[in-house]
Parts: sequence; structure tokens; C-alpha cells
Amino acid sequence: MKKLLTVVVCMFTACVCSAGGLLIGAHGAYTSGGDVENESFGYGLQIGVVGDHFGLELSGTLIEDDSPPSPTDETEFELGTIALTLLFGGNITDDMRAYVGAGVNYNRFTFDSGAELDYDDDDQVGFHACAGISIDLADVLQLFVEYRHTVVQYDTEAFDSGDLVQGLDYIKLDEDYAFGMVRAGLNIVL
Repeated sequence: MKKLLTVVVCMFTACVCSAGGLLIGAHGAYTSGGDVENESFGYGLQIGVVGDHFGLELSGTLIEDDSPPSPTDETEFELGTIALTLLFGGNITDDMRAYVGAGVNYNRFTFDSGAELDYDDDDQVGFHACAGISIDLADVLQLFVEYRHTVVQYDTEAFDSGDLVQGLDYIKLDEDYAFGMVRAGLNIVL
């Protein structure tokens, strides 16, 4: 953990020192496919530092999914993701920039079951990779569109508090939960 923190601090310092700026923004998110069975929408905020070629972004996104990997179809699912992303990119034109990135994220799974099944909500660390384009709309306003693929080791337990599952009182789910997300939003670059 100390090594990861040291790398993050070094990258943050390098970004600030390379004649970059601070970005603050908001985004909408759309996810479909992978382990997300139905399309889901979300929203979030981001803050970061950007330099000529490198950037570092901290973002938070909240997504709701009505069909998580669960034993019932009635379970609603919410995923809160806090992601730290190292970005690398370059200018395509004077106003357009392409970038790629990778990072680590903290994920909070929350379940709401309409059935008599009690979930042990779970927090997990995952990893992601992304690619996107940003376009300068004005001196301090930037539009971005990005695709992000996330993989999380999903590990939770469910307890049958009624007679939902005949002869089964306990279910353990332990699998990878992978999904793609398209994010689009605006940044103010200072």
C-alpha cells in the first residue's frame, strides 16, 4: 500500500509540475453488456490534474443495475465506484486530445432484495482500463467521452430468511464481475 501511495504522489507531482492544470467536472454513465444484463445509467463527479502528456484523475460514479449476478430476479443492485486513474495522452488537433488510462477502484455493492433473501453487502477493490477523447469547447471548458472496462472480484453471501430457496439457507457468490461503461461529461480546467 505504501508503494502504491508513493507512486500516486509522484504522478500527482509530475502532472502539476508539467505545466498542467486542475480539472473538476461531472459525467453521466451508461453500461450494458458484460455481467450487466440490462442497460443501466449512472452519474458521477471527477477531479484531477492534467499535464502535457500525463494526468491523474479521481472519480466517483453511482450505477444501478436491476439484474446483478444473484439467485433471484427481484434483486436491485447499486454499485458505487471510486476510481483513481493514471492517464496518458496527446493532442490530435489544437482542440482535441486522445488518451488512454488504467487504474484501481474501490467498489461498494449494495443490494435491495424484494424477496426474503438477506445479502451481506460487500466492498471490493477492482481494476480498470479506459480510452477516450476530450474536446476543448472554450478556454476552460472541456467535453469528454470515454470507454472504461472494469473487473471486480465479486464476493458476497446471501442468507435465506424465509422459504425462498427450498432446503437452502445460505448462498455464497464468488466470481469476477466485469462490465464496460461509457462516460461522457464536462470538465472545467483551471
